[in-house]
Amino acid sequence: WDEAALDTMAGQSAAATSVPQMPASQPTDAGGVGRAPEDALERSSAPEGGCNDQSLLEVSPLGAGPAEGVLVELNGCKLLVGCPWGTVADLEALGLTVGEIDAVLLTSVQSGCGLPELFGSGGRQGIGRPPRVLGTIPVLAALEARLADIAAAVLLEEAQDAATVGPMEASRRRITTREDVQRMLEVAQEVSYGEEVVIEGVNGPVVATAACSGYGLGGCYWTLQSLGVNVAAMGASSFCTGGASRYVNLDSVGKANVLIIPSGSCNLSGARQSREVDTAKSMANVASEAAALVKAGNSVVMPVGGDFFTLTVDIVEALGHALAELPREAQVPIFVVGSLARFLRRCSTYAEWAESERLEDAYEGRSPFLLEDLRLTHRLVLADSLHDLKAAYREPFVALLPALGPDDDLETKLPPSVPSASGVVERAQSVLAHLRGLVGPASPAGAGGQT
Repeated sequence: WDEAALDTMAGQSAAATSVPQMPASQPTDAGGVGRAPEDALERSSAPEGGCNDQSLLEVSPLGAGPAEGVLVELNGCKLLVGCPWGTVADLEALGLTVGEIDAVLLTSVQSGCGLPELFGSGGRQGIGRPPRVLGTIPVLAALEARLADIAAAVLLEEAQDAATVGPMEASRRRITTREDVQRMLEVAQEVSYGEEVVIEGVNGPVVATAACSGYGLGGCYWTLQSLGVNVAAMGASSFCTGGASRYVNLDSVGKANVLIIPSGSCNLSGARQSREVDTAKSMANVASEAAALVKAGNSVVMPVGGDFFTLTVDIVEALGHALAELPREAQVPIFVVGSLARFLRRCSTYAEWAESERLEDAYEGRSPFLLEDLRLTHRLVLADSLHDLKAAYREPFVALLPALGPDDDLETKLPPSVPSASGVVERAQSVLAHLRGLVGPASPAGAGGQT
C-alpha cells in the first residue's frame, strides 16, 4: 500500500451490503502453520461461471462503544468478527439467534467482552451447541483474566444490591462467574498467525486466517475466503512501531477483494503519519511523567482497561526504564494487581507474538521481556489482590490496577464518558487508604506523599 492508496481509502465510506458476481479465483496461500485441507480449499472455490444470484456477502455492524464488531455472512456462513457488548440485542434485531452463529473470531480483549452475554443468551434459548470461539493465545489469556475480574466485581455489586433491591433482582444483573468464564474459554480454539481454520457453513466451508494487527501481543485481524472471494475484517489495529508486539502485517489486506473496517478500529487517514509514531517513545513520555511524580515523593495509580490490557507489557517496561534513571533511593516498586498480574505472569511464553528481536532472545535462552529482570530485583510485584501487597508494600509506589470503576467501558454498553479528574483522584486516594489500612496504624517509610 502506498500513500496514495491510503489517502484514497481514507476518503471513501464503506456501506457494502452485498457483493455481485465475482470471477473465480483460488484462495491465497497464507504460508503459515496449519494449512486448510485441500478439499476444503477446493470446496470454497467459486464454481465455473461465477456465483449465483444469491447474496454472497453481507455485513452488519454490531455492538456499542469503542469496541465494535461485525456480523459477516459469507456464502451462508455466519461469523462474528468481534463480540462486544450489545451483540445479542443486535442479533435479535436482525432476526437471528445465537444458535445460527457458526463462529466468533476475536481480534483483541475488547472484542470478546460480550461473550458472557452471548453464551448466557444461548443457554436461555436452549442452544445445545455454542458457537466456536477462535483467538490467539495472548488474547484468550488476557480475556479470561479480564472477564474473571469483572465477574468478581459484579458479584460484589450483586451482594451489595441484594440488601436494597432484593436477591432475585440482584442475581439478574449477574454477567457470569469466574467458573463460568473458565468453562466458556476452555472450549475456545487457539490459533497462530497464518494458520488456516476451516469453518463449515450451510452452503460450504469458509477458510479463516488470523494476521497480526500490530495492536498488543496477539492482536489480529481476520481474512475470510470462500467461493474465490477474499474478505479482510479489521479489528483494533496500530501502525506504530517500537513496542513489544509485532508490526502490523498488511500483506493479507493487500490481497483482499473486500476490506471491512469498523469505525474506531483503525484510522487510515492518519496511517501515513502514524507510521512515524514510535510506541516505545510514547510510553516513555508517560513513564517519565510518572517517574517525575515519584521523585517528588508521590505515588502513582494507573487504571488499565479495555484494549490497553495487552499493552501492559509495554507500560511496565517503560516504567522500569524510567525509574532506573532515578537515584537509587527513588527507585520505587511497581505493583501490578489482579487480572493484569495474572496476564503478565504468562508473558514469558508469548515470545511467538513479540517482535523479531525479542523472539531471537527467547531462542537464545534470554527473557524476551524486561518483566523477569524487574521481578528478580524486586522492582516489580505481581499480586492477585491488594491484600497480597501487604508484605511488599512501601511508599511511594507505582500501581497498575484493572479499570473496573463506573467509567470503565467494559461496565457499560454506552460509549464511555471521559472520567472526571476528581473521580480519578478519589479512586487513587481510596486505593492508597486501603493499602495503608493493610499495613497497619504505623506509617510505612516514605509515607505522606500525594497520590
